[in-house]
Amino acid sequence: MKKISIIIIVLLQTLFMFGQTKTEQYECMFPEHFVFTSKDENGYNVTKNFTVEKATLTYKANKLVSFTLKSSGNAQVTFTVEKIISESSRVKEFWIDRSELYSVMISFPLDRENGMNIIFFSNINGSVMFDFLFTRILTEREKKELQILEEQERAERIKEQERKQQEQIKKEENVKKIFSSVNEVAIKSKVTNYFNNKYIEKIKTYKGKLDTLKLGYTGEVNVMIGGDSLGVDVIKIEDEDEKIILNDWIRASKYYCTLDGIDYYEYQEEIFFLKKLNIKTHSFEYGFGGLKNKGKKFTFYRNVPDLVKKACEQNFSQRGEHFFII
Repeated sequence: MKKISIIIIVLLQTLFMFGQTKTEQYECMFPEHFVFTSKDENGYNVTKNFTVEKATLTYKANKLVSFTLKSSGNAQVTFTVEKIISESSRVKEFWIDRSELYSVMISFPLDRENGMNIIFFSNINGSVMFDFLFTRILTEREKKELQILEEQERAERIKEQERKQQEQIKKEENVKKIFSSVNEVAIKSKVTNYFNNKYIEKIKTYKGKLDTLKLGYTGEVNVMIGGDSLGVDVIKIEDEDEKIILNDWIRASKYYCTLDGIDYYEYQEEIFFLKKLNIKTHSFEYGFGGLKNKGKKFTFYRNVPDLVKKACEQNFSQRGEHFFII
């Protein structure tokens, strides 16, 4: 018997919930003048003429049954949902008269929180008669719930900021630990040697034969310096000849942190950063040259690097003219 009583109470509560009437209050964001003529129950024309300031939506069993437009005073007009034309979770279109001369679309825009739009259409000429934009007036209960939610979100944001700050501090300490002993002189020497060796290989494989080739570089070079718990080293050198552009490599990596104005990145558990180095390589030249040994004086027939001059003076000890390939 007790079980039956509980079931009956639950059913009654359910019926009450589905049968109860609910209203939502809205305030017009841009009050507009409203003039509308319709027929009353007796078939007489009734004209409503006022400035719309507010609106009320009325639901029964969670379905929209009517809406009311109100002025700042006592003027108001209520329209009943006569027949649904189309309906979704955010848009409802329906006829407001049985003759189907006028329809209304009520929508709830995604880009406006608590927003609501009411548009009147004329089926006589297909025109838009009125277009009102409203914002919902929250109940005291809803205001309290919103306040609680905002406080919870604020607390979550603070917690997340603190977590990110701690993570940033941890990353900065890791960067300091890895790159505390960067030997810039050794790195610069390694980069310079890289280009020197590259120029030597070019000279060796040069196919110009009788053409002159001069190689060398003085200026800035972008270098990628990487490190982990095992040490620090040069991992990439920007080289247009080999199409190694470091910015492309960075785009494939993950941002790690910024310390002292330098951006650090992470790739496969290795931390790296970009650094500009000023280098000066040796001068390399390929071509034919000649000289005349006048005893203690050498006359060169073309400009050659100092290293080549020194080598010629050591190897061409006999007087006379000598020719060589550099």
